[in-house]
Amino acid sequence: MKKATRLLLAAALVLSLLVTACGQPAPAATTAAPAATTAAATTAAATTTAAPTTTAAPAAEIVTIKMTFPGNIPEEWERKQDLISKAMQADGLMVELDSIYIPFSELLQKNQLMMNAGEEIDLLFEASFASILVNISGGFYEPLEELLAQYGPNLLRTRGDFMMEANKHSNRIYAVPMGVAHKAPTRIVYREDMLEEAGLEPPMTWAEVFVVARKFKEMEPDKPVFAAAADNYRWVRIKSHGINIIGLNDYIPDFYLDPGGTTVKHPVVEKDKGVLWPLYEEARMMYQEGLIDPDALSVNAQADTFMSGLTSMMLTVEAGISQSQKDELAANIPGAKMQEVTFPEIVQYEGKAYTHFKQWNYQVVPIQSNKKELAIQVLDWTNASQENYDLCAYGVEGVDWEKVGEQQMPITNWGVPGYAWIWNPLYHRLSTDLTPNTYEMYLNFMNPDYFEPSGWMGFTFDPEPVKNEWAQHQAIFSKYIGIEFGMLDPMETLLKWEEEDINNINVIMPEIQRQLDEVIASRG
Repeated sequence: MKKATRLLLAAALVLSLLVTACGQPAPAATTAAPAATTAAATTAAATTTAAPTTTAAPAAEIVTIKMTFPGNIPEEWERKQDLISKAMQADGLMVELDSIYIPFSELLQKNQLMMNAGEEIDLLFEASFASILVNISGGFYEPLEELLAQYGPNLLRTRGDFMMEANKHSNRIYAVPMGVAHKAPTRIVYREDMLEEAGLEPPMTWAEVFVVARKFKEMEPDKPVFAAAADNYRWVRIKSHGINIIGLNDYIPDFYLDPGGTTVKHPVVEKDKGVLWPLYEEARMMYQEGLIDPDALSVNAQADTFMSGLTSMMLTVEAGISQSQKDELAANIPGAKMQEVTFPEIVQYEGKAYTHFKQWNYQVVPIQSNKKELAIQVLDWTNASQENYDLCAYGVEGVDWEKVGEQQMPITNWGVPGYAWIWNPLYHRLSTDLTPNTYEMYLNFMNPDYFEPSGWMGFTFDPEPVKNEWAQHQAIFSKYIGIEFGMLDPMETLLKWEEEDINNINVIMPEIQRQLDEVIASRG
């Protein structure tokens, strides 16, 4: 009955508006991310087959839940938001959603301003690149253990123990992680029309990438091949080389760990004996050959330069190419086509693939919300069934999207950023636009049993004990970031960096190691 009621509501609303969803493509991570098939995802989460029932709030009237999303407002957002709210009401969850969209460039500042001002928000989008660590330290977010146990069984079920444990902060759950894979993939997007013109096969190794890149440079000598924007570029290069390191997180840009995640290292200490040294040399070669944009550090989004035809390759962790992206490229450059390739195994050590199970995106419940229970119930409803998930992620089946097979679909222009509030590895659908190579890799990445948990799973560095050295180190590091993009001579740079920063590094490294050892010891 619930399903029939929900579909009638959806159909009535759609017919009354006489429109279909034609929203803007969401940010790359929104529409292009991987998803689990039913079979793979069944192992991805903890494990009852049937979804637990979430008790709806016994409200006599509809209650507004105010929440935030990142990015720009999708087209027809009022229709979409109302559609989801009515489906929740049909299931007895008497709420309506009231959403605020915050541009990515304003996310960190806006989140902090809203929390400091005591603005009542019931669900807030957070991210590792935004203000989550600062605002947790400031006491702005509600610990969620009890709320999840009572009102969020489906949130726990669809994520599984590893994902929930790995995304704790100070050994508490302050945020619900949003992710569809247990490790980000490494991917290259390239101009397929140029590859065909050159008579080359798609690159499947990093060495083959250089063959293609040099050929593209010959074809367009006045243009760089890679924009090499800081977003994702560094980590994709590390992963695609199969280097046995696991960087800590966005908060620690240059310290890293051994493959098992138990020993802290730094390139200034390791120099040419460290695993990052070959990448520094390689970056220098790419820069000197003109393969990297000489203004890379000023490039905000490499996708923009690629789509405009200023570059012919980009490295990213996103997956899938939507038809709207293909159309945009062809409109900008007549005859242009784009394709992707995903690199195979990454972060292998002694025959094992490691991951820390951390995610980038989260939903938090601000401490000032007086609807905390309902807020968690709203999130739980989105993850209670495949039907609910599909509605929130893609819209109305047959109107906004079409299912292909059991768990696939074309990339949709629904535009509502699923990564911001519903993503889980159990219900997400794989895009039909993925290449067979990428598809197979994502099947592995959805399955937690494919990985060994890194020693630093669940660890987040707290710089407070060394805050003075940390502040100095961050300022110094920013002077030498060009080493990552080949702009600086590797050894000359490391020696200068060491002279200026070694005292800070020698204080910070032992503190990171001490905190890491405590986390590892606490797990027995």
